[in-house]
Amino acid sequence: MSTKPEYDEGARLYQSGLSCAECARQLGLNRTLLHQALTNRGVIRAKPTLRERFEDKWEVVTESGCWLWVARLNKHGYGTFQIGCRSCLAHRVSFEIYRSPIPEGMEILHKCDVRACVNPQHLYVGTQFENMRDRSERSSWEQAKGSQSVRSKLTEEDVLEIRRMSSAGRSYAELSERFGICKSNVATIVRRETWRHV
Repeated sequence: MSTKPEYDEGARLYQSGLSCAECARQLGLNRTLLHQALTNRGVIRAKPTLRERFEDKWEVVTESGCWLWVARLNKHGYGTFQIGCRSCLAHRVSFEIYRSPIPEGMEILHKCDVRACVNPQHLYVGTQFENMRDRSERSSWEQAKGSQSVRSKLTEEDVLEIRRMSSAGRSYAELSERFGICKSNVATIVRRETWRHV
């Protein structure tokens, strides 16, 4: 089925920027069959798997071995990952992808004390009590502030410059592009919801 010359032409048209439906219309082909043929040939990439989507959202920090979550973080500094309509904690998703299902009622704890870390080798199963005990023993709740944080892209000087430029009329979009952060981060910096110590 996928060796027909029409499918070669469909691949060429699809790669030129036409949608699969437009290619099928132009060639007088069944859209579903053309889509299947182009997918089988690797012209149309299948939907990414959960694991592929997950692996696009972290980067390795070679010094510590942490896999830092570079997508959305919640207000406590933990990564969040969307599965269907649910927002899940990224470190829990990581554990389930790379290690095993999490027993009901159990927590996933960090050996490295980096909340944004999703390296499964830095994660282990524990109880809520163990999590609270570890937190108080290690004082992990006292997060590093500002440029001392492992996740920080900015320095204290950058934050002062963002606030100065914003008050001078620069848009969040301009500041976002200049400093390599998203507009919502610029907004929270300007409103002093983050980087309050500066």
